[in-house]
Amino acid sequence: MSQSLEFNEIQYMLEKYFDGLFHADSSILSEVFHPDARYVNSVPSSYRNLTLDTYLKIVDERAAPAESGAKREARVVAIEIIGPHLACVKAEMVMMGRYYTDCLTLIRVEDRWLIITKVFHYTLAGDQ
Repeated sequence: MSQSLEFNEIQYMLEKYFDGLFHADSSILSEVFHPDARYVNSVPSSYRNLTLDTYLKIVDERAAPAESGAKREARVVAIEIIGPHLACVKAEMVMMGRYYTDCLTLIRVEDRWLIITKVFHYTLAGDQ
């Protein structure tokens, strides 16, 4: 598969990821995360290291940014394809009064890219 096709597949998956977050839709997020994925908040005061199931339950319980009339602010900063089954993504987004930077590790399983780890950092919007 050509690298440009790989990039397109990853970008398509990331759009679904951003949609899932913006709409707080765990069904969309479950399509882009590997079932064994880990969710890690690296901020010391709110550190968490969760399974995918636990993370998706949290998503289900929160209000969707889309419902508050917020605009979707998300962008891919970098995609690095490391090998035929491994890629890394740096993404940024603004949601719920926070600026997020995500480091996503992707693996290719059965001809599609899935997030296996989400490690992120955030700052409060007022801290910028």
